[in-house]
Amino acid sequence: MTDVIARFEFKADRAAEFCENDRTFSEVRYPEVEDLIADCEEFGDALIDCTAYVNGKVIVLSDMTAK
Repeated sequence: MTDVIARFEFKADRAAEFCENDRTFSEVRYPEVEDLIADCEEFGDALIDCTAYVNGKVIVLSDMTAK
């Protein structure tokens, strides 16, 4: 099992769907990278960017988010 920590930045007009307290950032822990990618594809139109910490490396998932 891979431990993945993802930090999402949401568009201001959509952030309330995913974040609390008027924030535009949210942090989520995933058991596998594939779960993170599935979420990026599912709500990519609401994302500005996603950065993840996977196996000691930071990756940017800009290509998985709609601009």
